[in-house]
Amino acid sequence: MEFAIKAQVVVSIVFYVFGIGGVLVAFISLWVNRRNQREANARRAYLDYARLGIEYPDFAFPPRMNIDLNMQTVNGSKQDFERYEWFVSITLATVRFFLELVSETSMWRQMMILQLAYHWEHLDRFRNEKEYLKRWAMEMNAELDEAIALGRRLYPRQQRT
Repeated sequence: MEFAIKAQVVVSIVFYVFGIGGVLVAFISLWVNRRNQREANARRAYLDYARLGIEYPDFAFPPRMNIDLNMQTVNGSKQDFERYEWFVSITLATVRFFLELVSETSMWRQMMILQLAYHWEHLDRFRNEKEYLKRWAMEMNAELDEAIALGRRLYPRQQRT
């Protein structure tokens, strides 16, 4: 009888240990799956953004454009300037998405700041003027400061016509 009670206690303990182990394995699996899904989403977002940059290389790298910030034209076109602003908005959304996913020291964060730095003149000029940039500045003020400073250093202000 005593053996049966001891065996029952041992079986109960083993059952609980396996139950706890199963719960731990489930939590670890969920965590790994979530991390993998976030990485896949980040890669997909970056590839989509890169495709957009290939399709509109001047918008992706505005120092090559003939942009007049005062007249708000690109190559004399107000419509192209508006299209450029939509590109900047997409850039900001992509950057925000990445900033939610990556650490402060991540290479991806640095890449996203560089993407903003390409647009530093536009961001600097209209950040406190245009409503869409005011709203983005509420979300990413420090990153915009960093990108503008980097852009000034890497891509000094060009004389625009």
